[in-house]
Amino acid sequence: MAIIPETFEMFTKREDDEVFQEFLLNNHQNIIDSKEGSEKILYSMEISRILGRVAVHERCLAEEIEKRPINRKKYDLYNKTSLYVARRGIDIGTKMEYDRHEQGDDIPDACFNHHMGWLYVQYCMNLHESKRYFAAMEAIDRAETYLRLDLALFADSRYQDKFIKELKSVPLLKDLDFNVPRNKLESILRFAFNLMYQDLYYVIIEKKIRILGKIYRLVPGDYMDMYAGYIVSLFSILVQGKKDKLIQGLAPLWKEIKEIYPEKPKNYLDIEKLSEFDIGDNTPEEVGQYQWWCNSAHLLLTFLDFVPFIESRCQYCCDDLTLDAEDVDLKAMFEDVTETFAHCRYLMYSALTDADPKYKIAYAFSPKAKRVHNQEVLMDMYSRLYAVLDKTSHIVIKTFGITLMPKDGAKYPPQPSYNQIVKELRNSSMDNPYLMTLCDIYDEINPRNAYREYGDLPFYSMLPEAEHMDSIRHHIVHSGFYLSVEETGNRSNKDVAYVRERDFSNHCCSLLSLVKEAIMNTFLAIEYKERHTDKLV
Repeated sequence: MAIIPETFEMFTKREDDEVFQEFLLNNHQNIIDSKEGSEKILYSMEISRILGRVAVHERCLAEEIEKRPINRKKYDLYNKTSLYVARRGIDIGTKMEYDRHEQGDDIPDACFNHHMGWLYVQYCMNLHESKRYFAAMEAIDRAETYLRLDLALFADSRYQDKFIKELKSVPLLKDLDFNVPRNKLESILRFAFNLMYQDLYYVIIEKKIRILGKIYRLVPGDYMDMYAGYIVSLFSILVQGKKDKLIQGLAPLWKEIKEIYPEKPKNYLDIEKLSEFDIGDNTPEEVGQYQWWCNSAHLLLTFLDFVPFIESRCQYCCDDLTLDAEDVDLKAMFEDVTETFAHCRYLMYSALTDADPKYKIAYAFSPKAKRVHNQEVLMDMYSRLYAVLDKTSHIVIKTFGITLMPKDGAKYPPQPSYNQIVKELRNSSMDNPYLMTLCDIYDEINPRNAYREYGDLPFYSMLPEAEHMDSIRHHIVHSGFYLSVEETGNRSNKDVAYVRERDFSNHCCSLLSLVKEAIMNTFLAIEYKERHTDKLV
């Protein structure tokens, strides 16, 4: 049966129609590509929502109602495609923002911000379903950023006419009449504002609660009271907003919190362990700017990453991740990983912000050089981040006693690397959810491995341009790499990768976030193993 969704309303009406679901599964890219402007973002969000809903329904039906094994092929196909569609929509939106900026148009776009906000909410749900809680909190923070941009736009009278024009194209507001006298327009705008943004605001709060509800008992003990306190505070926001439906969905978590904490933890931010990291008011400006960048990008190696408000996160800005291991070598390996990451993070920041003319000295004797110092810094950082991934895999191999066997008649086993251990981890009998999450992260960064392992499925577990990311690493280290400000028209091949500077910067940001996530999940996997070993003793 051929289905041609001509209106946006069809998605909601047919979201439970299995034929329609399969149509979206097989035609999502054509549907999104046929749209224009911010509609691409809107349709990416809605298609991802419906496909993700199918996956969650299959999991809940199998685990909670029918008590049967999950249909893994169906679940993976819908879940990974939903994740891919959301990411591709975000990628489209990011490129639209860059293009607008290059054209000198930095005035916020209400529709675009609104759709990007909801798309990041959906992306957060995808990541939460895969137990990728660090990335999920980063995604919901980005949803809140777009909400704040629209709040600022709504309050600015200079953009009111532009704001109204954009609101008319929102499906949710299609029945509103904005052609009214000025004295009545304010009440119409206020109604439209509440209709569009209050729901998004409260859903963002609800998603933060869900993430904190998953991690507050997994984090080191010093943080548990803090996150329980934040959960209670966020619940009070939903109660004040009378969001009974959202509260009802969180009832089991609320019951659990009240059993552990009959009263809200007092002074839940007053944690002695963290007081030594209090930034204070006397922070030098350059340190404060770097601090804000790290916090807003969720690039600190800390469990404070889950603090739901950036203003509070900035009170304590530190890499406080420490592996308390008896094995001296293992402890040294983990310290090496965290310190190398911190160095790469600063390289990224300096490459994006530092325009010091002294770096021209580096090319004083190379008049024909086309690359600048900051580009070289990013290239150095890029390959080092892949080395960090290999080191995390070595830590996993050492901690969990994994043995890599020689392949294809080779005499010696391969060197530990992140793309060598995925199959061993997935086939192991270890019931450690963070190792499986680590596999998902590794698959994103190396899609060729994902394709080899799941050749019968589309490898949607990767970023939309992950294959290109991995190819860039290969060309930087082994062959030719050509950076340019504009498109050169040359196609990348086995000898040379032709990459636009803007795209390379985006790849660096994505890789830095994924490596941070891999480090944190490596730590959680080890902590999980230790806790369960203690219970067995």
